[in-house]
Amino acid sequence: GIKPTRLAYNSLLFAYVNANTDKSGERFLAVFQKMEADCDTPADAATVAAVLHGLAKRGLGKEAFEALKIFRASDTPVTQHSYNILLSCAEDVAQCEEVREEMKAAGYGMDEISYGSILKVCAKTCNVR
Repeated sequence: GIKPTRLAYNSLLFAYVNANTDKSGERFLAVFQKMEADCDTPADAATVAAVLHGLAKRGLGKEAFEALKIFRASDTPVTQHSYNILLSCAEDVAQCEEVREEMKAAGYGMDEISYGSILKVCAKTCNVR
């Protein structure tokens, strides 16, 4: 048979993001792991963004941070966009700082989206309205 390509897997991941049927987020990691096992082409930045966006959209920040570890271990590229997704689902200022340090190590600086996400976390954790 025909093997699915990275593009097919990425399309499936983005479909899950938009479907809102899987509240647990388990499908994102399961599809990524199957992609790693079956696909000749490694995951790319779109894969990372789809998985992180799907987890963040469901309020699964802890799982998104775990997914980042999986991506880093597999040398999958993580872009500024993906780091900003992580900042948007950080639970506290310490997690924001962790992401900021990783961004810096990867050669990315903070942008308007980064700062906005950090301010949102600060406001939420400090009960600022």
